[in-house]
Amino acid sequence: MGLALKTQVRVKCPSCGKTGAATMASGERDGVRIASAPDGFYVRLAPDNSMQIACVECATPAHEGK
Repeated sequence: MGLALKTQVRVKCPSCGKTGAATMASGERDGVRIASAPDGFYVRLAPDNSMQIACVECATPAHEGK
């Protein structure tokens, strides 16, 4: 599986203002998605199967990748 798209995304928590840069990638064939979050953020799977980058301190989504 080769990567079709790899992007770096600036994230900012709308509640506390914490910022960072996350990396998101998606596969070309089977739609596999990969994300890595900067310090102070974590990756979680949302109910609609999208990926969210959320703040560790307040659990507020800072970015949503569909």
